[in-house]
Amino acid sequence: MIQRPTTSIWREAANKLGCDVPAIKAVFEVEAAGKFYEVNGHLPRRFEPHHFPRQHWAALGFNPGKAAPWRASLRIGKTTRHKMFAIAENIDAEAAYRASSWGAPQIMGFNHEAAGYFSAADMVDAFEQGADEQVLAFVEFTIANGLDTHIRSHNWLSFSLGYNGTGQAPVYAAKIESAYRRQSGGKASLPLLRMGSKGAAVRELQVQLEGLGFLVEVDGDFGNGTRRAVREYQEMAGLKIDGVAGAATLRSLAEEQVGDEAAPAIVAPKEERADTVADLNIDKVVKHGTTILGSGGAVGLMSGLNEHSQTILIGGLVVGGIILAALFLFRKRK
Repeated sequence: MIQRPTTSIWREAANKLGCDVPAIKAVFEVEAAGKFYEVNGHLPRRFEPHHFPRQHWAALGFNPGKAAPWRASLRIGKTTRHKMFAIAENIDAEAAYRASSWGAPQIMGFNHEAAGYFSAADMVDAFEQGADEQVLAFVEFTIANGLDTHIRSHNWLSFSLGYNGTGQAPVYAAKIESAYRRQSGGKASLPLLRMGSKGAAVRELQVQLEGLGFLVEVDGDFGNGTRRAVREYQEMAGLKIDGVAGAATLRSLAEEQVGDEAAPAIVAPKEERADTVADLNIDKVVKHGTTILGSGGAVGLMSGLNEHSQTILIGGLVVGGIILAALFLFRKRK
């Protein structure tokens, strides 16, 4: 049993959600604040008798009286809950599992399908195997309830409203943002831009999209045209397509801009190139030759050339490879 989530599982969770790792860690930290396992190694469980079939309430000793069943359930102590669960498990194990929340994510058993499992019993069995399963179940549950878009965009208020209801949503949103800054090394969430947003941030978004060739009016008003352009960019960039320019989309656009600005430096003017073949000794030629001729370098150079130039370049690379091989053999024989 792995009692803490592995490093790789956070990356997998972030990939599934299409967000950055600090975002899923922050959300999980706040919304799944429970323990993965008890000190004795058992899976944390909270039995909610009002979710067990009503005809068995008397057998459990559960009598809400005139109070709302859920309110009566809140007043039950831990020891009594354990006793009730034991009775319920003997009556109907699956129903008992469905009426309980499990693990660090505190997912109710009746949400097993949303968490990615065939039955509540299957979910419990998986949670008992390791903490990674609990993280992935939380991710599946989030996606099934359409809350993943809020994590990608760092829209913590909307996420909290969907996950916790209206009661304490602003409080949970503030906690998630605080956790995100801690997880990201002090970085604040990027602004959320969507239908209805206006201002300089929207204008900058539109300028970036226009610079990449998307048809969009640069007016600082996030309307249907901007939403369509955002969706088209998200599809092109392999992002989740939701038409919301949140953290993941804005970060990707910023990387595109940095890449465009850095591109001219790939091939410097001839007079600025210090490492010409004439300046390199045989050791340097042999050492750097494979890098120059490697698929990454070749593809990077080829992408900016026309068909005629590519033919010349390919011929040059082949001849260069032969020369490098000859130089290497000559050096080995010395």
